[in-house]
Amino acid sequence: MISQPSCIPLVYRPPSSLINWIDEFEKEITTAINHNSDIILVGDFNLDFLKPNKQPQKWLSLLETYNLNQIIQEATRVTPDSSTLIDHVYVTNKDLILESHVAKFSISDHYPVCLTRKEEHSSYIKKDIHTTISYRNFKKFNETNFLSDLAIAPFDKIEHESHPNTCIQMWYDIFNAVLDKHAPIVTKRVKRDRQPEWFNNEIAYARKMREKYHKLGMWSEFKFWRNRTKHIIDESKRNFYSKMVKDSKASKDLWKCIRSLNPSQQEKPYELLNEDGVKTNNVSDICNVFNKFFYILC
Repeated sequence: MISQPSCIPLVYRPPSSLINWIDEFEKEITTAINHNSDIILVGDFNLDFLKPNKQPQKWLSLLETYNLNQIIQEATRVTPDSSTLIDHVYVTNKDLILESHVAKFSISDHYPVCLTRKEEHSSYIKKDIHTTISYRNFKKFNETNFLSDLAIAPFDKIEHESHPNTCIQMWYDIFNAVLDKHAPIVTKRVKRDRQPEWFNNEIAYARKMREKYHKLGMWSEFKFWRNRTKHIIDESKRNFYSKMVKDSKASKDLWKCIRSLNPSQQEKPYELLNEDGVKTNNVSDICNVFNKFFYILC
């Protein structure tokens, strides 16, 4: 929860809009500011801010009148022939914005715009635990070199020990020392600790090629692999779940299949600070905090 509510309007201005669109838009902004002076205005305005001299003077005057600051500085739509900044974020309290950027994701021909807003009295409890996996990296593994180092490893030291537990531990330590050199253990942050069962190597390869050609700006190849990736994923899901339903011998198995298509949310709620500043994960207390907040907001 935030101590002071913000107003976050979402806007789309069609490219064919006439100049009187600004007049109609000003009425909406006036209404919003009368209710809340903290505005974060986000949307596709189809006004290229990479060409500041070509902006309608009427629009610039409106921004100045209502203290709306456009904080995105990079191109948000990139094609083989053009690069434009038409997706904007306007804020009235620029001092509360910690940072803003354009995420270079290949979701569509528009990149998403992002910002981080400072909240000194935020009662949300930030989760600082990320999902990570550890695995051996065999990317540069060379079997010949590995066997060569293994052949000269000092396994003969084990002969001087008599206790079996000590011997086996020494063997593991020597072997792992060689293995760590050629296939080190690395830790990686991931969205999930394991891929879904329908995920396969063909999907991984297609995704890799899609991102490769997007990064290189080879748009025809990128579009091919983007469509190819979607087709492979859809086909893999269809085959996996069709087989899962077909192999369901009992209602229990069938319900397991259905639940996997629509997984339930985590049972444990996020923690919040109540009005007394005490951390709670009680569902009733959390509902009361949200209810009071939105009642005041309305």
